[in-house]
Amino acid sequence: MLGAIIAAVTDGGDPAVYAGGPAALAPGGHPAVYDVLVAIHVITAVIGFGAVAVSGVYGAIGRTAGTARSRPESVAEVRRFFRSGSVPEYLILVAPVFGIGAMSVRPGGGEFGQLWAVAGLVIWVAAGALLLVVIRPAETAIRASAGTVAGRRPDIDAAPSQPDIDAAPTQPDDDAALGRAGRRLAWAAAGSDVLFVIALLLMVTQPS
Repeated sequence: MLGAIIAAVTDGGDPAVYAGGPAALAPGGHPAVYDVLVAIHVITAVIGFGAVAVSGVYGAIGRTAGTARSRPESVAEVRRFFRSGSVPEYLILVAPVFGIGAMSVRPGGGEFGQLWAVAGLVIWVAAGALLLVVIRPAETAIRASAGTVAGRRPDIDAAPSQPDIDAAPTQPDDDAALGRAGRRLAWAAAGSDVLFVIALLLMVTQPS
């Protein structure tokens, strides 16, 4: 799957340019470096947005917490998942760096002013804003609710002398907080997924 995406992106421009035609000798064109940077760009994006998508799934599961539809086993599973932060999500912020680097060494010269490149950058900015303003705070809120349920601060959650959050009794306010955070996370992650699909289509089709 990744190989197909990378091949589509690298072949998205003029075939004569990438296949080694005269344009491939244009100043600044480095096909091998371009391929490597595009591959890293695609891989970091897939991992980052994939991590957000998984987080959003658990957020959607937890959105019923504190309601009549809530199931204790589902709430416990959500809290287990969010015990630690999802570091791979931050790759969303790193992916554009490799994309810009790839454009700068693109065979035949970069095309920073084209519609697809500008729109792609706007999409990455929007995705980064969603991550930092909505997704990460929602995940933090879910972890905080788990710490409150256990009757201790989240920063000492791993202390062996403390009870496990799965066995600790829940409080209505804790479940309600988890449900609100889960709903925010689910919607934001869905929006992030849509942005990723749009960015992917732009990279493959490269409309001018």
